[in-house]
Amino acid sequence: MNIVDLFKKLNSVDALDRCDAIEELSENISAAGVADEIQKHFDDNDFLVRSEAYDAFYGYADTKTLEKLCYRIKKEKSKCARMHLCSTICSIIKKIGCSKQLYNVIKQSYIKEKSTNVLLSYWCIFYLVDQDKSYIQKILSYLSDEDYHIRCNVINLLADIEDNYVKQCEGETFSLLLDREDSEAVRTLLKDALKNV
Repeated sequence: MNIVDLFKKLNSVDALDRCDAIEELSENISAAGVADEIQKHFDDNDFLVRSEAYDAFYGYADTKTLEKLCYRIKKEKSKCARMHLCSTICSIIKKIGCSKQLYNVIKQSYIKEKSTNVLLSYWCIFYLVDQDKSYIQKILSYLSDEDYHIRCNVINLLADIEDNYVKQCEGETFSLLLDREDSEAVRTLLKDALKNV
């Protein structure tokens, strides 16, 4: 489907159609007008569409986009969408860093956060900016959480950071966990992560 048709699909009443259009458009995010059209869906009434819109900018090294995303955190009511939003912010900060002003905006939003999955993403952001290893230790402590979704999120978040300290922690921790992990989903992620350590 061409970009013009995908722009039309963005106006569908069906949220899944809008998600599909955003996902396809994200492959051409640098094309004229694409980023602006996707950003309009930061205010979509469906949290899945907003999540997809945030995901579209994963790793997108652009300061203005990072700023828009950081100011979105306080407005975002869905904890699922906030998790996607913070994960995307983390991926951008890894590439281009973060100003003190934006970092303060992120920290202000963090104070009120209750969702474990979102907190994990915040700690990744804080680690990338401050290089405080205690944030990685906090994240690793959730590998024993009873919810396997949280354990999966921990593995995915750490895999995205990919620095020497995190790789060392992964190597030491993941191989020990592999023997006692019950969830096949978590075991698969652990095995994949260990290949890159």
